[in-house]
Amino acid sequence: MVAGIPLEETRNLPLEETRSLSSNKNINDRCTDHNYPVYRSSFCKNKNTVRSVCESQDLPGTFTTSDLPCSPNFSCVDFILPNDQSPFAICISDDRRNTWDNDHNRGVICAPTRTFRLSAKTITIGMTTYDTNLNPIQVNMLDGYVNNDFLGIAFQQHNFSKTYNNYDESKGIKMCFGAGSEQEVTAVYGILIPGSTINELTIVSSE
Repeated sequence: MVAGIPLEETRNLPLEETRSLSSNKNINDRCTDHNYPVYRSSFCKNKNTVRSVCESQDLPGTFTTSDLPCSPNFSCVDFILPNDQSPFAICISDDRRNTWDNDHNRGVICAPTRTFRLSAKTITIGMTTYDTNLNPIQVNMLDGYVNNDFLGIAFQQHNFSKTYNNYDESKGIKMCFGAGSEQEVTAVYGILIPGSTINELTIVSSE
């Protein structure tokens, strides 16, 4: 079902550099308003900013938002983690994320197929699409594959996330989107190895 101009390439990418989000870093640190100190979820406000939803401890059910800018040469990517179905976004450095654009093609365009030198019981793949102003943009469809395993499809969304079990380095990962228009769209995807808590994640290196 993949139409348009898929870009296919297989590369072996070493896992020599990963970045742990460190078990001693509390996700609640994202919530900078002391009146709303409890982190609940997050999403990409734009390519350069993570917006977190924070809850009051004194007034449960009362929320505000807190913005965290990405460092230079980082991009925001949306995920849904297997141990918490709330949206989760994180800034991923350019050397740990994969990106491609549609060159104004309205059809389905895929990132180069990549393999990663790791074996992991569980990986989570996240992808977000952006317009030329770096804001999230809804596209016609987003999907992905691990070898011949179809990860599913999302229609009329700006992000897509899927957890895959029992990954090994023989399996190529390919992510795709169809803009549905000739507007220029850039997609960014990253891969996380989930930990036992949201504070314990590893970002898989793409270089």
